[in-house]
Amino acid sequence: MLVSFRSVKKADELLREEIGTKTADWGVGVISVEIRDVAILPGLQDAMSRRTQAEQEKEARIIPGSSEQQIAQTFVDAADIYAKSLVAVQLRAMNLVYEATKSGE
Repeated sequence: MLVSFRSVKKADELLREEIGTKTADWGVGVISVEIRDVAILPGLQDAMSRRTQAEQEKEARIIPGSSEQQIAQTFVDAADIYAKSLVAVQLRAMNLVYEATKSGE
């Protein structure tokens, strides 16, 4: 989990205020507080890791599916054009013949 710089600074400020309030009666002033390290429990680390892995697997499935959808839409669009224009069909056929003979060289 990524934590932004602003949220860390905000947490530092809240801690400084809270600690300052608690120690003011003792005559101790708090100038600054800085969070340097946060220990995350192993169980929480595992849960975070599983969640991240699940999100990555989800993306790995969504991206190819989205690509397939775009390809299918492109074919539908092309079919619409070919249905409306015999010239487009003939040009495509000529292009396919050209590509087939070019790759045979």
